[in-house]
Amino acid sequence: DTLAVDVIDTVDHKGDFISQDHTLNFFRRESHFPKVLDRLNYEDWEKQGSKTLDTKLKEKADEIIRTHKAEPIDGSPIRSMQKILTDVEK
Repeated sequence: DTLAVDVIDTVDHKGDFISQDHTLNFFRRESHFPKVLDRLNYEDWEKQGSKTLDTKLKEKADEIIRTHKAEPIDGSPIRSMQKILTDVEK
């Protein structure tokens, strides 16, 4: 559905895709809206602290380090890896 081959055939090179129902239906779901980058104009960017991308990335990394909770690893994959290493060493 996301490839819209039928819409491509209908619109061809003479039309536009923006006015197609398919585009409207899939736009929000298929578009990527980055969490670190923004689309602010310069004035609004200044009002929000003028943070550079480097600053925002460091803040995000610090947040992940501070809040991440690692899930314990089930013992069976570790045993499987140890067996593989033992077999390779032989």
